[in-house]
Amino acid sequence: MGFTGPQTPRLTLLPFADEHAPALFAVQGDPTHMRFTRHAATLDDGLAWWRAHEAQRVVHGFAPWVWIERASGQVVGWGGLAVDPEDDAWGPEVLYVLHPQATGRGLAAEAVAAALEAGFGVHGLTEIKAFARAENRASVAVLQRAGFVHRGHEARLEREHFVVRPLQAS
Repeated sequence: MGFTGPQTPRLTLLPFADEHAPALFAVQGDPTHMRFTRHAATLDDGLAWWRAHEAQRVVHGFAPWVWIERASGQVVGWGGLAVDPEDDAWGPEVLYVLHPQATGRGLAAEAVAAALEAGFGVHGLTEIKAFARAENRASVAVLQRAGFVHRGHEARLEREHFVVRPLQAS
């Protein structure tokens, strides 16, 4: 039996492996669905991105997870606690992408809660950030329900900046 990652009520969270790439590309390769954030123009672009993030697990002890819905066994998303491999100055943040057919069911909230638990409980972080476009109301709502507080607009990223600290985390 392979590695079993953290569990949420409905998800198993696993480190990225190349075998996950086709399912993740079906989500992150869709520019319409990914209109609020980075999309993978090609499978190779996606692989480079997911591998770069996974390499951060060795550096920081954490990286985004692949989200497997236990009921279906399907890859439904990717994300969690991360440090951007292209710009680590932002520090630890929560990021996520979710398959369009899995939206609206609270799966992102489960994965974000697991990321906060790992960040504060396991890794002893004192602050976790998140960035979302204001027009991405679903993502902003996930962050606010998780206890993130809006800190303003980050012009360089063209996104709203959110922060959560352990006492704020719900």
